[in-house]
Amino acid sequence: MGAATCAAIAYGQSPAAAVALNGFAPLTMEQTEKGTRTGTGSRPRIFPRVQIDDSAAGSHSRVCIVTPQILGPTRNGGIGTAYTSLALILAQAGNEVTVLLSSDRCVSGTMPEWVRSYASKGVILIPMQRSGPRVQGRSSYAEDSYEVFLWLRDNQSRFDVLHCGEWLGLGYYSLLAKHQGIAFRDLTFCVGTHGSTSFVDAAFGSLELLGLDFMERESVRLADVVVSPSQYLLNWMVADGWKLPESVFVSPNAVPASFLALTSASSPAGANPSRKTIREIVFFGRLEIGKGLILFCDAIDEMLHGNPSIIPRITFLGRSLSIRGEDSGHYVRRRAQPWGVEVTVLSKDHDDALGYISREGVLVVIPSVIDNFPYTVLECIARRVPFLASAAGGIPEQIAECDLDRVCFEPRPEALAAKIERALREAPAPASPAFDFAENNATIVRWHEALASTTKSHRKGSRRPLPEHDVHPLVSVCLVHHDRPDYLKQSIESLRRQDYLHFEVILVDDGSTVPGAIAYLDSLEPEFRERGWQIIRGANRYAGAARNSAARLSRGDYLLFMDDDNYACAEELSVAVAVAQKTDADILTFMPYFWEGDQPPPLKAQPDTIYWLPLGGCVSSGMYQNVFGDTNALIKRSAFEQLGGFRETYGVGGLDWELWARAVLRGFSLELIPLPLFWYRVHFAGISGTTDRVTNALFATKPYRASVSRDLQPALAFAVKRFWLEQEAVSMQGTEVRPALQNEIDALWDSPSWRALRPLRNLVRRIQGRPKEIKPAPRTDDEAVAAVLALLQSRSWELTAPIRLLQHLPGSRRRSSK
Repeated sequence: MGAATCAAIAYGQSPAAAVALNGFAPLTMEQTEKGTRTGTGSRPRIFPRVQIDDSAAGSHSRVCIVTPQILGPTRNGGIGTAYTSLALILAQAGNEVTVLLSSDRCVSGTMPEWVRSYASKGVILIPMQRSGPRVQGRSSYAEDSYEVFLWLRDNQSRFDVLHCGEWLGLGYYSLLAKHQGIAFRDLTFCVGTHGSTSFVDAAFGSLELLGLDFMERESVRLADVVVSPSQYLLNWMVADGWKLPESVFVSPNAVPASFLALTSASSPAGANPSRKTIREIVFFGRLEIGKGLILFCDAIDEMLHGNPSIIPRITFLGRSLSIRGEDSGHYVRRRAQPWGVEVTVLSKDHDDALGYISREGVLVVIPSVIDNFPYTVLECIARRVPFLASAAGGIPEQIAECDLDRVCFEPRPEALAAKIERALREAPAPASPAFDFAENNATIVRWHEALASTTKSHRKGSRRPLPEHDVHPLVSVCLVHHDRPDYLKQSIESLRRQDYLHFEVILVDDGSTVPGAIAYLDSLEPEFRERGWQIIRGANRYAGAARNSAARLSRGDYLLFMDDDNYACAEELSVAVAVAQKTDADILTFMPYFWEGDQPPPLKAQPDTIYWLPLGGCVSSGMYQNVFGDTNALIKRSAFEQLGGFRETYGVGGLDWELWARAVLRGFSLELIPLPLFWYRVHFAGISGTTDRVTNALFATKPYRASVSRDLQPALAFAVKRFWLEQEAVSMQGTEVRPALQNEIDALWDSPSWRALRPLRNLVRRIQGRPKEIKPAPRTDDEAVAAVLALLQSRSWELTAPIRLLQHLPGSRRRSSK
């Protein structure tokens, strides 16, 4: 992709905001306060509710829904019900609907059967196929999100609107690509809020979840439109520091057609059918803390303490999970032992569960302590089933105001106990919905039609003209080299192939001593002078000092750092510049392809090519791992100078990680371009393979310790060191090094030849500010071979050859044959 092409893409514009803002009307303050009575306590922000002008509708839309759940083949929750209902009502209205299921695993029936079943209803169901081990990220959630991006990029022309939830961050890399102008110019991204990872439980149990929280928040920030079924959840997000786009709306989820049939066949809303005596209390929902399992059991304890004879049969209807490490079904039976009441634990599929609660004499209890817009409430309303529900989250927004006091309770055991006791005495009537199901479904359909109409008109229009300022700024490529002339030749060749021409190269030779390296640098002088490029030669001061030297002598508005073992893709500079001008980001990191060996990489990535998937500017995860990206990155000169450049520390890795951490902690914007733009050569002799990983991590995370009080700094250091020691232990458990190779390393390391000059080597390292040498700890056979060769080809081994001749040590014959 050339510079002109990239820049043209970068300045596209989505029509989503215009359609959304013109088609929605605000809630009244009374509606808003009713919907958030259990919220933050402050006056809530008013978000518009869906109301569409029919004159804007009429054009069928092409919709893609990306979801981890769909009714039928997957274990289902509210997200699956919401997106299944949305898909079916849109398809029934004549829209083209495709569901991309982010898993090809099937827990019920077979996937081909479900594909045919949905096709009979007008919905194309596509289970996503993985590309295998090609994508390697810091988390499986990131890998799933990138697989979604790859599929959507190849199919983007088929759709007008894309729906995805914030949960699991499945749209993150796709939204990032649209934000940067790389793809999806004419596709409107609608992110639905269903309840993020931090909403469910902010006490993250793994490092992966820190990254997932970042992806979910970025998905919301980058969306064209955010739609929440409840005002409550949006208010919670604002209070929790989420950054919302301009187009944010409240729209109750679509409901299944079965709901419409039930409500039309049942008594009118608000009418009270004949009341039946309650013979069974049914806890309805997953058996977990968030759904109020402990609260419910505590309420039963409260009732038994007063009058145990009034409690009828109790059924727990829902999938068992875990309560504080205990199976929740076992937890229920243990809690129920002193009750003296018949207790049953059932797990039924969706339809059977609804049939169970619809029997006469059943009182359903939905005691969620945290929830957004549970379908369990709507299912009870639609089936005219008497129920009690906690006034938590968005639940009150689902129930007619006239029924709220009768049906809802504060999520406390004594409050629930009192409501159950009253229901048992009075045989309560069903509740009515806060909105009309059929009208809400119709509004959702018309909104998609209006959006599709505007999108098609937008496509017919011309692209926005490029801005008047210079779209080809000068880029200074800061290339660092040390004694690797063959690798340097390949790096230089990759820069000659760039399709962006307005750049310069500042090559800093960091104290090369190999004759071949010096000769190659000499041969480059004429070409560099002709191009206006520079070659700087100096003493060996390590990568940080060399990169800073290149930056000081550069002239560009942007700096791109590159090591001599990197190989730039032809479009690296053009894509980077276009995205930089589109986003105005201070730092742009890239995805690298991985390759091994001394030969140049292939001109095109192969099916088995592996690439690394960073997250971007994830501050929380960056305290433990480099999720930001590699040194090979584009940075504004002004930002680099304000940051003070790289730390000039000798013999330590993680210089790029440290700089990017320092940048994001100081508020500089760092984004990942979700495309592989360069090749990263994997070899043991690089900085990451010859330095201690724990030491590197402690160095790289210094900015985090500097950002807190002195008293807290040791705690952060402890957390980072503990994490990396555990990582090292895990990697050693999974070692695949053959014993013969490990024995070879041990023999060489402990040999008189190597030990003879160890004091001198460590003295030199101490003068240079480097830690003492440590024995190589390879994790694979390839790393072990590289470690053996590094020892045999070292200057120390050459200088101690007379010792081996005198003592006839093993290895001398092999060395003399090389």
